Amino acid sequence: MSNGMVLTETGRNLLALALTGKELHFTRGAVGDGWIPSGRTPGEMTGLISEKKTLPIQSIRVSATGTCECVFQITNQGMAQGFWLREYGLYARHPDTGAEVLYSYCNKEGHAGYLEGADGIDLISFALTLTTVIDRAENITAEISTSNSYVTDTKLEARIEDMYANSADIKGVWVYGKDTEGRFSPVKWETFRAAILGDLGTRIAALERG
Repeated sequence: MSNGMVLTETGRNLLALALTGKELHFTRGAVGDGWIPSGRTPGEMTGLISEKKTLPIQSIRVSATGTCECVFQITNQGMAQGFWLREYGLYARHPDTGAEVLYSYCNKEGHAGYLEGADGIDLISFALTLTTVIDRAENITAEISTSNSYVTDTKLEARIEDMYANSADIKGVWVYGKDTEGRFSPVKWETFRAAILGDLGTRIAALERG
């Protein structure tokens, strides 16, 4: 999920401060299964109605269009019971008071997806991207989790760029597999890149070899 996040009233206040040069520091994400009470709007929310899981931030990406993408990892590992992924929140730290406040919020209402508990057959894990407005704010930071073993696209892109930035042009690679009758055979670099990285390979400049 990457759309539908609405700035809360406290979020708009933080953004106003950030536009004066103060730090806009994102702290975490959260998901829950609550419904917005009748008569209230997403912008009036100060917290999730029924928070079920807190999400450490894996990475952030600031775009030139005035938005920030915060990436999280959702898993049902250790969850006794499943729940409906209905509400999403992005929290930030107030630069003056230090208080954590709800910056933006989204509620999918009747379009929620169900996250099964860990007592089911499958271990579920997937990336979640929450995109929020930051306008022209420049001092954007976040508490990045270092305890998760998952690799996001952003981290992978940066690592591959670092590995290949100063290397000689790669024309091809040798691969080993059943379709080659147990022998190594040459494969064009663009074919290898597409098979291993998919669309990710087309976004990494260091992999664009002739």
